[in-house]
Amino acid sequence: MLIINLVWKQGRKQQGEVLALQKRVLAVLNEASCKEPVEPLTIEEVADRCHAPEDIEMIYKIIAHMAANDRALIAEGSCGSPRSLKVFLGECNVDELFA
Repeated sequence: MLIINLVWKQGRKQQGEVLALQKRVLAVLNEASCKEPVEPLTIEEVADRCHAPEDIEMIYKIIAHMAANDRALIAEGSCGSPRSLKVFLGECNVDELFA
């Protein structure tokens, strides 16, 4: 029972970290998308602006999940080549939708 409890607590901690990272990703994309003209960002640029270059794989997964679920995110490029992707939000100030 102790092992199950420890695994559950670790999962909850990781879930919180992913949600915090998702908020940072949205904030970065929102800032870039509210510019005139809109500034599409690569995954690397999003990671750098989130101050989380070590989390680039998770950032890609967050962006892919948002794009797949029609969450106001526009991704241009080849899904088979994450480095070719440029992403931005379809609307300005969408962070309010995800609060």
